[in-house]
Amino acid sequence: MSKSHVKRIPVPASHQPDAPTREISYQLTKLSRWTRSFGAHGHAPLRVALLLAAVAGLLLTGLSGNARIMQLRATARKHRRADHRAVKAEAKDSPKARR
Repeated sequence: MSKSHVKRIPVPASHQPDAPTREISYQLTKLSRWTRSFGAHGHAPLRVALLLAAVAGLLLTGLSGNARIMQLRATARKHRRADHRAVKAEAKDSPKARR
């Protein structure tokens, strides 16, 4: 096949391996600045600050969701053990077990 017959399919920027790095470096060059102080002073582009806030929100949501799942699993395990003990005790006290 000659080159003129080969159709080139463009790869979206989001599918390229270094796309996030390039996007962040591009956003760092933007002139729109955001200033906020939380014990430390600094300047960051507004888009980068929003990106960091979104990542922090995802982390907090994930951590709290994980803690809740662990809590529910512990409660379920406790109830399963109690049910198992009740079944054992009931089987032990049944008339068929005494024969």
